[in-house]
Amino acid sequence: MSSNITSMNAPRTQPSYPGDYDGNIVGLWLRIDPIRWIAGVLAGAFGGAIALAVAMGISQSAGKELWFPAKLMSTPILGSVGTDNRIGTGLIVGLLVWEAICVFWGFVYSHFVATNSPRALLSMGLVWACFLWIFNWNLYFQSFLPIRWASVPSSVVFLLCLIYGLSLSSVAGFERIFRRS
Repeated sequence: MSSNITSMNAPRTQPSYPGDYDGNIVGLWLRIDPIRWIAGVLAGAFGGAIALAVAMGISQSAGKELWFPAKLMSTPILGSVGTDNRIGTGLIVGLLVWEAICVFWGFVYSHFVATNSPRALLSMGLVWACFLWIFNWNLYFQSFLPIRWASVPSSVVFLLCLIYGLSLSSVAGFERIFRRS
């Protein structure tokens, strides 16, 4: 028992990961690891860019404008005017909103998924994708009328969430880069 208390209080140069998990889940969630967080932010931006590229391809193949997915994300701020083809504001705001959401969830993912095991990262990426599809798309974004009226098929959004969630496994690579320098 005393060895557990000693190991919990000992200063660490590396962050605590499940390999040295001592049963304190709150301690695991409350750890401070800025390098991991930066890696998560980059993984979120990377995953968001990949998901947006796929969304743009799907959008164009469905007969919509190439930038429609990004412009659709501007509608919570700009309203239905955000998807107007004549203004560039919708595109800029939409890209910022898209990436801000992706960066935020990448940060949260990196904080709560404290492993670099590829199997665990991919598994948690699938879980994360389901979580985002249910809560972000089906509950949150559907409360904005322009997004609901756009009638984007839920299956397409689920595919984009899967791509994003699996792309978050890149957090391990980004973390490795920053820990070396």
